[in-house]
Amino acid sequence: GGLAERPEALWLGYGMGLLILAVMATCVWIGLRKRDAGTPLSRLIMIGFVVYALVFTAMTVTYAAYTRSPSEAVFFGGFPLPTAWMLYGMWHFPLLLVVLYMVRFDRWVLTEEDLERFRKLVEENRRQGGTT
Repeated sequence: GGLAERPEALWLGYGMGLLILAVMATCVWIGLRKRDAGTPLSRLIMIGFVVYALVFTAMTVTYAAYTRSPSEAVFFGGFPLPTAWMLYGMWHFPLLLVVLYMVRFDRWVLTEEDLERFRKLVEENRRQGGTT
């Protein structure tokens, strides 16, 4: 049978989706920390991950209701509600991440001070006989 006949598959998939989202958020958080503290970018992105998880939850809940009674489907923007959540609520999240990185990368991720510190470390390594 289909998913409508096996709702546990939907909830296992939901749990796996949240787990994957949590791993992604953790990796991004670790990668964006500066001197063991969050940055404005990391805080914005973590808020984004929470909103994404809420939208994912709404999509899953509405899909579960949709599979129980498809004849009573609610439509939004021309689509069944679970599809509308996906199209209008989820697809733009990766685009938001890219825009935040593009606009604020040199201020929040790799600053001039970071580059200068890196250059000094490379020079120090060379003076000590390193291969780099």
